[in-house]
Amino acid sequence: MRIVIGAPGNGAILKDELKAQLEADDRVSAVVDLSSADITYPQVSFLAAQAVRDGKADRGILVCGTGIGTGP
Repeated sequence: MRIVIGAPGNGAILKDELKAQLEADDRVSAVVDLSSADITYPQVSFLAAQAVRDGKADRGILVCGTGIGTGP
C-alpha cells in the first residue's frame, strides 16, 4: 500500500510519529511526506487528495494543527 502523509508545521510532531510507524509496517510499500515548513492545512489536503485521485497513493493521512488526524 502506498500512503501520502502531510501536515502543516504545527502538526509535524504527530505526523512524524505516524510516518515512522507506517514506514516500519511491512504492509506499507511507500510513504510520501507532502509536508513543508510553510504549507497550510488546506494546501496539503488538496495535494493528498490529488495523489489519491490520480492513483499515486492508495491512502492519504492528514494531521491538522490541532493534532487530530483526518484523511481523504
